[in-house]
Amino acid sequence: MAGTLHSLEPDGELAREIAERGLILRATVGSVVHGLSNPGTDDRDEMGVCVEPPEYVLGFRRFGHLVYRTQPEGHPSGPGDLDLVVYGLRRYCHLALKGSPTVLLPLFADGEHLLAALASGRLEPTPVVTHRLPLAEAVEAYRLFDSREAVKVVLLP
Repeated sequence: MAGTLHSLEPDGELAREIAERGLILRATVGSVVHGLSNPGTDDRDEMGVCVEPPEYVLGFRRFGHLVYRTQPEGHPSGPGDLDLVVYGLRRYCHLALKGSPTVLLPLFADGEHLLAALASGRLEPTPVVTHRLPLAEAVEAYRLFDSREAVKVVLLP
């Protein structure tokens, strides 16, 4: 990866390796997932989750998350640029349990947006999606997911 890296792990190359090796989920987020993209003008917003090595899980070292941007910090992203955040599983769970809507997005991404699992061949998304509901029924979708009646709910525009 060439670009700008940021992580609590001071060794950027090690942070990148942790994010890549431990990656368990990577999804498209942002305007594309919300159906608000303008083809040819948008950057790519992606979010991932990785499992950190034991010394990070046990708290001997800190990872937190890795931020990778094609553009340098302070410069706006342009068409085709990548803005990627990969959270360590502990940090991701902490934010998800607080109800952070941003980190919950990958849980609702449709099959074509589940990048890491699809690329590796580890996931065939069709059986994961248990319900497809119109956006107007978002409250019902959350209820189904929260009550564990649904594994994956796709909201349709």
